[in-house]
Amino acid sequence: MGNTNGDPSTTYYEPLEDYGLEFIPQQEVSIGPNYKVTQIRWNAKVAYTHALRVGDKVSFIDNLGKTINNTIEDVSAILSNYAECSLMLKLYDDSNHIIINDLIRRENLI
Repeated sequence: MGNTNGDPSTTYYEPLEDYGLEFIPQQEVSIGPNYKVTQIRWNAKVAYTHALRVGDKVSFIDNLGKTINNTIEDVSAILSNYAECSLMLKLYDDSNHIIINDLIRRENLI
């Protein structure tokens, strides 16, 4: 797919709804040292496809109607010859980099 050209303002995020998103992804939150950095990841399940790969930019609409932009971090499949096949996605919330960049500036880490 390769839906990014390096410029974040023009990055296209493929809607997961186009791939049969089965439910609104569930959020995982991990907190860094000193409770300063929160990393957000999402777990999603879509209909099986060869079109989505690790590193692709995808989005979904949460239960509040907000579009959440993500990068696919990990992919696993549930395959069956008698039931539906699914793709399990671990998504890295792209808003994380904004939080981290703000922390770096605030703490003068670079």
